[in-house]
Amino acid sequence: MADSLRQPLLNGEDQSRVNDVAPQTPQQNGNGIASGAGQSPAKDLARVESFVSRIISSIGAYLGKIGKELQNSKQPAKAGLAAALCSLLCFAPPPFHIFNRNGVWAVVTADVVLEANVGLTISKGLNRTFGTLAAAALALGVNYFAVYLGVYEPFYIMGWVFFGAGLATMFKFRRPFKDRWNYAVAMSMITFHILILSKSDYKDKVVLPLIRLATIIIGFLTMSLVNLGIAPKYAGSSINELVGKNFKKAGTVLERCVSFYLDGKVLDQVGDILTGKKQDDNIHKSFTEMVATDADCDKLLKAVPFEPCHGRFFYGYPWDMYTDVADNLRYTLYDVIALDSCLRAEIQAPDDLRSFCKEEITNIGKACAEIFNLLGESFERMRQVDCADHLKQAEDWVMLLQHKIAKHSQVILGGAMKSHSGHDLRPGDKPFQEVEVPDFDEAYPFSYSESVMNTPAQTLGYLITPTITPTHSFLANGRVVEGYQPLDEARKRELKRETKARISALSLIKFASLLIELVAKAKYLADLVTELGISAHFDSPSPPPSNVSTPKASMHHV
Repeated sequence: MADSLRQPLLNGEDQSRVNDVAPQTPQQNGNGIASGAGQSPAKDLARVESFVSRIISSIGAYLGKIGKELQNSKQPAKAGLAAALCSLLCFAPPPFHIFNRNGVWAVVTADVVLEANVGLTISKGLNRTFGTLAAAALALGVNYFAVYLGVYEPFYIMGWVFFGAGLATMFKFRRPFKDRWNYAVAMSMITFHILILSKSDYKDKVVLPLIRLATIIIGFLTMSLVNLGIAPKYAGSSINELVGKNFKKAGTVLERCVSFYLDGKVLDQVGDILTGKKQDDNIHKSFTEMVATDADCDKLLKAVPFEPCHGRFFYGYPWDMYTDVADNLRYTLYDVIALDSCLRAEIQAPDDLRSFCKEEITNIGKACAEIFNLLGESFERMRQVDCADHLKQAEDWVMLLQHKIAKHSQVILGGAMKSHSGHDLRPGDKPFQEVEVPDFDEAYPFSYSESVMNTPAQTLGYLITPTITPTHSFLANGRVVEGYQPLDEARKRELKRETKARISALSLIKFASLLIELVAKAKYLADLVTELGISAHFDSPSPPPSNVSTPKASMHHV
């Protein structure tokens, strides 16, 4: 059934790809021996040299690409500068020579706390500092009482090692430590074990935690100042860029899904793409990229509270509203993915049904895509946008689409897409518009609710068909009861022929329903972005475009 519904779509590029992978027969000489056999060692050496040269050129191109990225990035320079400044502690003259032996901890701290933006760097540095502070305070108390235990000191230390690891691990996987202070708990556990297990006298065990804490604070402050002073990159700006990019990408994918569906294109199954049997397409790549950014967005939202006020981001900036926008955009993306699933489904609507609602579906897709693009531009430029005209246009087209489907539902689902002569009718043909649709009450004189109410209570929740009960069902208890006759092949073919047209029409209704849901979610997202723009003091919106079309001229198609 899937093969009959799915049509092959091989263009010139696909055919050339098939020809490229076709097996090639080796050429033979006059003696019938393949020309590749018995070649001279010089030719073998030439092939090896060519292979090695290709590898070297690939490595050179890769290193050149990395070098170009390093030239455009200031992160390596900031990391090197902060580490070099912290290394001065290892060569400090008196009276700071106390840091000579422990200055390496400042360098290590500078190395590990550097992140892609200021917020993540400060967040990680505070985690390391507070974790070391808690570990140092606890280690001082443990070492103070350890000197009075004599021969029992090893057992005392072992008990605290067990207690420190267990307590830290317990807090590590509990909120709020799991979300924001996970790194602090891990650092406190490591530092605590190092401080209480170090082989030194009591005086060193008291001084060592304080010096360790001081060097870590110096490393954290050095890296934070360098990151803030040299081309700082803030998490707040990254969030706006990321959310805006996802909005625009969702609009592009939505418009492409609508275009592909109306053109009758059928994409490869996702399972075949994931297993490598089929080549990845642009729509699936876009979905993968947008889903992968969810973790980045959550990570950035946790880092922005640690950043100082800068630029357009003032004290009390409504970062919590970004969470609402990101979550609703994620759920909207699920509907776009469902549209993509219609392009990859086994059951496809025929072309005449797709063209029947082509105008409404096309305009709804364009309006929603334009709304998403405007919302993305709002985040990227921190400027309010006016989506009222596009929302009104989308809602009008949705109303026309709902009315057309409701008016011709019996035609769409009843298979009345053919004239009395049996020839296919196009959506614009007059006989199609004048097909007599029976009244719903006349076509279905019984009430569904009444039929359910008259069904025996034991069948509710199992089978809603009044004539079949669990007692008489051939599926009951996993056995075939007496009187059941299995379907023969002729009857199966007849059922397939009768239901194929009606079942395939459900694909169109599914696609249209998803578009209607997208309009509702786009309106809610537009309201959220408007509220965020007011709270975040976005710039005033630019004048609305004057070329927004309205569906009034298309009312005669309904």
